[in-house]
Amino acid sequence: MSLKSSKRILVVDDEPMVRSLVVAVLASRGYNVITAEGPTQACALLDKDPEVGLLLTDVLMPDGNGCDLARQWLHRRPDLKVMLMSGYDPEHSISDLGDEVFLRKPFHILDLVTSVAKAFSSSLPRPSVLPEVAGRLSLQTLS
Repeated sequence: MSLKSSKRILVVDDEPMVRSLVVAVLASRGYNVITAEGPTQACALLDKDPEVGLLLTDVLMPDGNGCDLARQWLHRRPDLKVMLMSGYDPEHSISDLGDEVFLRKPFHILDLVTSVAKAFSSSLPRPSVLPEVAGRLSLQTLS
Protein backbone atom coordinates (compact mmCIF):
# COMPACT_ATOMS: atom_id res chain seq x y z
CA MET A 1 0.00 0.00 0.00
CA SER A 2 1.39 3.38 -0.98
CA LEU A 3 1.72 6.18 1.53
CA LYS A 4 -0.89 8.21 -0.37
CA SER A 5 -3.48 5.44 -0.47
CA SER A 6 -3.21 5.01 3.31
CA LYS A 7 -4.29 8.65 3.76
CA ARG A 8 -8.06 8.79 3.36
CA ILE A 9 -9.60 12.09 2.31
CA LEU A 10 -13.21 13.07 2.97
CA VAL A 11 -14.41 15.55 0.34
CA VAL A 12 -17.49 17.52 1.42
CA ASP A 13 -19.25 19.64 -1.18
CA ASP A 14 -22.91 20.11 -2.08
CA GLU A 15 -22.09 20.40 -5.79
CA PRO A 16 -21.92 16.92 -7.41
CA MET A 17 -19.69 18.15 -10.25
CA VAL A 18 -17.13 19.59 -7.84
CA ARG A 19 -17.12 16.39 -5.75
CA SER A 20 -16.66 14.27 -8.88
CA LEU A 21 -13.82 16.42 -10.18
CA VAL A 22 -11.96 16.47 -6.86
CA VAL A 23 -12.37 12.71 -6.41
CA ALA A 24 -11.16 11.99 -9.95
CA VAL A 25 -8.08 14.18 -9.57
CA LEU A 26 -7.10 12.91 -6.12
CA ALA A 27 -7.83 9.24 -6.87
CA SER A 28 -5.66 9.51 -10.00
CA ARG A 29 -2.85 10.68 -7.72
CA GLY A 30 -3.23 7.60 -5.49
CA TYR A 31 -5.33 9.03 -2.66
CA ASN A 32 -8.19 7.07 -1.07
CA VAL A 33 -11.17 9.44 -1.32
CA ILE A 34 -14.69 9.28 0.11
CA THR A 35 -17.39 11.93 -0.26
CA ALA A 36 -20.25 13.62 1.53
CA GLU A 37 -22.90 16.02 0.21
CA GLY A 38 -22.81 18.20 3.31
CA PRO A 39 -21.84 18.49 6.98
CA THR A 40 -24.54 16.13 8.28
CA GLN A 41 -23.41 13.27 6.04
CA ALA A 42 -19.75 14.16 6.71
CA CYS A 43 -20.24 13.86 10.49
CA ALA A 44 -21.79 10.41 10.05
CA LEU A 45 -18.83 9.29 7.93
CA LEU A 46 -16.25 10.78 10.30
CA ASP A 47 -17.95 9.06 13.25
CA LYS A 48 -17.63 5.70 11.50
CA ASP A 49 -14.22 6.12 9.86
CA PRO A 50 -11.21 6.95 12.04
CA GLU A 51 -8.92 6.48 9.01
CA VAL A 52 -9.89 9.83 7.48
CA GLY A 53 -6.75 11.95 7.68
CA LEU A 54 -7.92 14.99 5.74
CA LEU A 55 -11.25 16.80 5.74
CA LEU A 56 -11.51 18.76 2.47
CA THR A 57 -14.69 20.81 2.74
CA ASP A 58 -16.56 23.55 0.96
CA VAL A 59 -17.34 26.48 3.23
CA LEU A 60 -20.93 27.38 2.29
CA MET A 61 -23.43 24.52 1.86
CA PRO A 62 -27.22 24.31 2.27
CA ASP A 63 -27.12 22.04 5.33
CA GLY A 64 -24.28 23.74 7.17
CA ASN A 65 -20.99 25.57 7.18
CA GLY A 66 -17.65 23.93 6.42
CA CYS A 67 -15.85 26.15 8.95
CA ASP A 68 -18.18 24.95 11.71
CA LEU A 69 -17.69 21.36 10.55
CA ALA A 70 -13.93 21.83 10.70
CA ARG A 71 -14.06 23.38 14.18
CA GLN A 72 -16.24 20.54 15.48
CA TRP A 73 -13.95 17.83 14.15
CA LEU A 74 -10.68 19.54 15.07
CA HIS A 75 -12.02 19.67 18.63
CA ARG A 76 -12.85 15.94 18.54
CA ARG A 77 -9.81 14.87 16.50
CA PRO A 78 -6.95 17.36 16.83
CA ASP A 79 -4.80 15.22 14.51
CA LEU A 80 -7.26 15.64 11.60
CA LYS A 81 -5.94 17.81 8.77
CA VAL A 82 -8.42 20.31 7.34
CA MET A 83 -8.53 22.05 4.00
CA LEU A 84 -11.27 24.55 3.13
CA MET A 85 -12.43 25.50 -0.36
CA SER A 86 -14.87 28.16 -1.50
CA GLY A 87 -15.72 30.59 -4.24
CA TYR A 88 -16.25 33.20 -1.53
CA ASP A 89 -13.71 34.88 0.72
CA PRO A 90 -14.10 33.27 4.16
CA GLU A 91 -11.07 35.01 5.69
CA HIS A 92 -13.15 36.36 8.58
CA SER A 93 -14.55 32.92 9.38
CA ILE A 94 -11.35 30.85 9.27
CA SER A 95 -8.95 32.99 11.29
CA ASP A 96 -9.46 30.85 14.40
CA LEU A 97 -8.83 27.56 12.59
CA GLY A 98 -5.06 27.85 12.85
CA ASP A 99 -2.87 26.11 10.31
CA GLU A 100 -5.52 25.16 7.79
CA VAL A 101 -5.18 25.57 4.03
CA PHE A 102 -7.73 27.53 1.98
CA LEU A 103 -8.28 26.85 -1.73
CA ARG A 104 -10.25 29.43 -3.70
CA LYS A 105 -12.71 28.13 -6.33
CA PRO A 106 -12.40 27.84 -9.23
CA PHE A 107 -9.01 26.27 -8.79
CA HIS A 108 -6.43 24.74 -11.07
CA ILE A 109 -5.88 20.99 -10.70
CA LEU A 110 -2.24 21.58 -9.80
CA ASP A 111 -3.32 23.90 -6.96
CA LEU A 112 -5.60 21.16 -5.61
CA VAL A 113 -2.91 18.48 -5.71
CA THR A 114 -0.27 20.77 -4.20
CA SER A 115 -2.62 21.95 -1.46
CA VAL A 116 -3.57 18.39 -0.47
CA ALA A 117 0.09 17.38 -0.30
CA LYS A 118 0.76 20.50 1.81
CA ALA A 119 -2.17 19.69 4.11
CA PHE A 120 -0.73 16.21 4.75
CA SER A 121 2.76 17.58 5.44
CA SER A 122 3.87 18.02 9.03
CA SER A 123 4.23 21.80 8.90
CA LEU A 124 1.29 23.70 7.47
CA PRO A 125 1.34 27.36 6.47
CA ARG A 126 -0.92 29.93 8.10
CA PRO A 127 -4.27 30.23 6.34
CA SER A 128 -3.77 31.74 2.93
CA VAL A 129 -5.60 32.06 -0.31
CA LEU A 130 -3.81 30.37 -3.18
CA PRO A 131 -3.19 32.86 -5.97
CA GLU A 132 -5.47 32.81 -8.94
CA VAL A 133 -3.56 31.52 -11.94
CA ALA A 134 -4.15 31.32 -15.66
CA GLY A 135 -5.20 27.99 -17.07
CA ARG A 136 -7.87 27.42 -14.48
CA LEU A 137 -10.17 24.44 -15.02
CA SER A 138 -13.67 25.70 -15.61
CA LEU A 139 -16.17 23.39 -13.96
CA GLN A 140 -18.80 24.58 -16.45
CA THR A 141 -16.91 22.91 -19.30
CA LEU A 142 -17.38 19.51 -17.67
CA SER A 143 -21.17 19.44 -18.05
